[in-house]
Amino acid sequence: NVGRVILKELKERGHEVLPVVRNLNKIEDKTLKVIEGDINKYKDFINEIPKGIIVISAMGPVYGSEEEFLEIMKNLIDFSKEIEAKRVMVVGGAGSLYISETLRLIDSENFIEDWKPIARAHINALELLKKSELNWTYFSPAAFFNPGEKKGNYKLGTTFLLSDANGKSEISFSDYAESLVDELENPKNERAQFTIAY
Repeated sequence: NVGRVILKELKERGHEVLPVVRNLNKIEDKTLKVIEGDINKYKDFINEIPKGIIVISAMGPVYGSEEEFLEIMKNLIDFSKEIEAKRVMVVGGAGSLYISETLRLIDSENFIEDWKPIARAHINALELLKKSELNWTYFSPAAFFNPGEKKGNYKLGTTFLLSDANGKSEISFSDYAESLVDELENPKNERAQFTIAY
């Protein structure tokens, strides 16, 4: 899960982190203070969260329950407002990225039908962020987004899908996490979407 890889990257680079998870067993690092909580019931733990922090969300839609993701994002936005978050960074999807001036990846003929509900849920989440007053960043991965080591030879873009010389669009969790923390430390995409691929 990419959230664990982001957490590891943040810790290795000296950032103070306060994970909120639904299941404490998901966090292997027992030295961390961790809050067990559900963003849909954020009032239960909001008093444990300092104001003015940066929120990073690695939550994603669940296959078969994609419509619930909109409610999760609404609660994330409300939670972030209430804690006066300095910034909200969201692990997004690739379906919203453009492959031409007018065609998004989700609407292309090669997009796998079974993935469309997940992709639409991510797109709806992006639209919610755009309408909010938060200082948001929506980070779309490449089309193929999988566990893997750092290669380092990636490129960054904004709203168009990136791919390599062979037309393959992919990125590892580790390189994605490195780039996300780079963006956290040196903001270049505030209130904007950006993307990454080899």
